[in-house]
Amino acid sequence: MNYLMATFRGITQTEIRGQFRSGLSALYLGMPFFWIIIARLVPLEIRPLIVLIGAYTDPVTMGQLFTGAFVARERDQGLFEAWAVSPLDAGTWLLSRSILIGLQGSIGGLILALGSGVSFRIELLIPGLFLAAVSGALLGLIIARPFRDILSYFVVGGFATAIISLPIPGILLAPSYFWLISGPAASGWVVLANAFYLPNGVSALSPFISLAALLLWTVLLFVIARGIYHRGFFRRPGFEVTG
Repeated sequence: MNYLMATFRGITQTEIRGQFRSGLSALYLGMPFFWIIIARLVPLEIRPLIVLIGAYTDPVTMGQLFTGAFVARERDQGLFEAWAVSPLDAGTWLLSRSILIGLQGSIGGLILALGSGVSFRIELLIPGLFLAAVSGALLGLIIARPFRDILSYFVVGGFATAIISLPIPGILLAPSYFWLISGPAASGWVVLANAFYLPNGVSALSPFISLAALLLWTVLLFVIARGIYHRGFFRRPGFEVTG
């Protein structure tokens, strides 16, 4: 157990160092300041919408695209073969990555909300940002499973991100709980829209039901990702290496 915890910390520290070297952490935490500038330049009546767009797209889209891209790069570098013969299991590996993305998304979104000067509900904003970022990272990890190079993943991952986000226009045009079963995008959007008191159709939908739906989607994506990576890279006994 102690060895697994030490391995978990090691993977997390390696992920943090890799993100700092690549500039990804700076991008995660720097983008909120870009959105703050945009929000401060627009009229007050549309500022919450700009903040919502920034708070949602940064952790979800960047988490999905860049987390998957990192995995594609690590496969190309042969790191999965090393992990496959370690005591680390797929669940621990996934948690170390997705929790880090969730924390970064939450911090970045909170910086954006505070810096833009809009009103928000902290009890919806923080869990909404965290779960939206984690679900985005897990989606990126699932999509990245077959890829070994970053360019190919970015092409497919960008297209997949657009497809996954399609329920958002649907829930804006025709607010309904039906959209919550279409994936985590609609659930996350409803939670964050209510967190910023946006006066549109989604405010008629319960943010706590949407938050529960987002949590369920996050758990489901974790289970799917764990199954995919356990079969592909972390199979034991015998420390079999595949992939």
